[in-house]
Formats: sequence, structure tokens, C-alpha cells
Amino acid sequence: MADWVERQINKKLCEQFPYLVPRNVFTDKIPEDYDYDYIRGEYELPDGWFDLFLQMCEDIKQPLVDANYLEKFRFSQIKEKYGTMRCYVFGAPEEVHNILHKYEYLSQFVCEICGKPAKYVTSGWIGSYCEDCIKNELKPEYINECETL
Repeated sequence: MADWVERQINKKLCEQFPYLVPRNVFTDKIPEDYDYDYIRGEYELPDGWFDLFLQMCEDIKQPLVDANYLEKFRFSQIKEKYGTMRCYVFGAPEEVHNILHKYEYLSQFVCEICGKPAKYVTSGWIGSYCEDCIKNELKPEYINECETL
């Protein structure tokens, strides 16, 4: 039952944001066996950033519509890099790039694990974490090497 519910949620998100539908990077076609088990970005970002990512998707939609670019817009890669969300695209209007950069910046202040406001950033392998997650989810050696935001 849960899989069916998740697929229905993903289907609605793809209808709302067509750029979340995974596509072949060479042909730009949707895989024939695609059944909404996942959406673009879902497994590429830390769980705590997914709501931030969906808000970013909402914020870029109207500028894409205004530029007649909604059906052309594609993410090439979405990931964590150096402690922030990175969204690479196959071209976009300047306003969309500005929004993407804003959310990449904001992601460093959001806990990667739970999505609450981050209070700590680790050094080395950079990550942002809230008070609860840094205490309950990370190894002690990471806690000793972190700074307060």
C-alpha cells in the first residue's frame, strides 16, 4: 500500500513539476518502464534537503512558464557538494539560475538529516546539522570537528 501511495504522490509532483520526471540524458525520453517509483532528485540529495528542493522547484516554475521553457527545462545532476545542494541544468533562463543559486546557498543552513535549521557545520567532509542530529546521528569524532553556524 505504501508503495502505491508514494507513486501517487510522485505522479502528482511530476504533473506539477514536469522537470522531476527522470529522462534518458542522451535521448531525453522518459524510460518506458517508468512507474513513478522515484522522481528526479529523490535519491540524489540528503533527506533533510528534499523539502527545500521541492520549494525550489515551486519557485522556478513560474519563471520557466514566463520564458516558455517549462517543457524544455531539465536537471542534469542534483547532489550535495562541499556541504551545499548543487543543481546542474541543461540550460535555463537567468532568473532560474538565480533562484537555483539562492537555494544552493540556503541549503547550508538546513540539517541534511531532518530538514530543521542547522546549527553546526562539520569540517573535512562538510555537512550541516541541527542540534539533535549532530548528537544522535553522527560519530563523536565529527562532533569534535564542527563549528557553530
